[in-house]
Amino acid sequence: MAHTINAILDPKNGSTWYAGLSPIAAVSTPDDTTVQLELSRPHSVLQGMLAQVPIISSSKPYVPNETWANTMMGTGPFKFVRWDQGSQVVLERNDNYFVEGLPYLDGVVMRTVVEDAARITNITNGDADIMPMVPFNQIDVLKARGVNVVTTPKSALLPTLFPSHKDGRPTSDPHFRKAVAWAIDRGQIADVVFRGAASPASTLMASGTPYWDEKLGTTYGDTANLDKAKAELAASGVAAGTPIELVVRNEPTAIAVGTIIQANLKELGLDVALSPEEAASYLPKLLSGDFDLMLLNIEVGLTSGFTPMYVFAAIHSTSGSNYIKFSDAELDRLLVEAMSDPADPAAAWRAVQERDLEVVPYIPTVTARYVEAYSQRLRGHSPSSLFSLRDLDRAWIAE
Repeated sequence: MAHTINAILDPKNGSTWYAGLSPIAAVSTPDDTTVQLELSRPHSVLQGMLAQVPIISSSKPYVPNETWANTMMGTGPFKFVRWDQGSQVVLERNDNYFVEGLPYLDGVVMRTVVEDAARITNITNGDADIMPMVPFNQIDVLKARGVNVVTTPKSALLPTLFPSHKDGRPTSDPHFRKAVAWAIDRGQIADVVFRGAASPASTLMASGTPYWDEKLGTTYGDTANLDKAKAELAASGVAAGTPIELVVRNEPTAIAVGTIIQANLKELGLDVALSPEEAASYLPKLLSGDFDLMLLNIEVGLTSGFTPMYVFAAIHSTSGSNYIKFSDAELDRLLVEAMSDPADPAAAWRAVQERDLEVVPYIPTVTARYVEAYSQRLRGHSPSSLFSLRDLDRAWIAE
């Protein structure tokens, strides 16, 4: 545990967990079964973050993108067999699992299937037992074919516009970002793309997250407000007709959301080009800032459990997960105060949301829910709001 924490806190490793553990000033091990942490400030969600962080072995020096990149280690229910990159990961039963009698399954194969049509065929004809991230327009189709489909109520998936904050980009101006935010028809996105399994979102803190303020979190409403959008566009100094590139992931849901936003921004008077791209293309752009708007999903439960930690990680200027390099001293201060176990956490997080709406680091669209399908023969499994498969040690196949 101490080795893992020290690796996370080393800035050169660029760990996505750094923001969550950054208040740790020192790590010591007074004996073989004790890890002692010294904090630089109170940290209200430390226990939750430590429960999320995967532990790595100290058996070899940690090198980013090298150590454990192509091999696996751990004490889990399944052992790593092989990784066929771009195709599948094969796991087998761990006979030395610390829970006696488990797992029931002999192994698990996780396959990469890009096309939704192929994924749906696999789950309906018995070639697959679990299908994560079900397309919302296919929920009824899968149910009609006898597949179990569950929408997890506490999950939060935020399709969010990441604006470039690079100097010279129109999106670096907060008034321009507000113009975009007011121009989006969130109700149309929720109804057309997510079939009602989503609600409009205005702040990066999602509905369902502790201390979410409903009034602030729905500021932009469920329809576009072109009058406010045009006023903010005028205040930004960005001329109507300015060409804007909207980069989306090359997959159906992202393209559908992007198409609606493209039409919304054209109503505002912007010349928007929609660019579906693969990760190998859009990720370098994201890190360089050489883009205008990029639509990406923020998977809330996966990154922080049920805490507002992901907001701190995405926005604070020192966070390695702040990929758009946003910086605002006042928001930094408010985030630290909110994470430091304040007397009134609701008020502290309300102040964060208020500042979020003032400076608009990101532009959320809707809060959608995680939908998972699984076969009738898979027993003992329940879809998790944390986007995980944490109960496969207790699952079995009923033939």
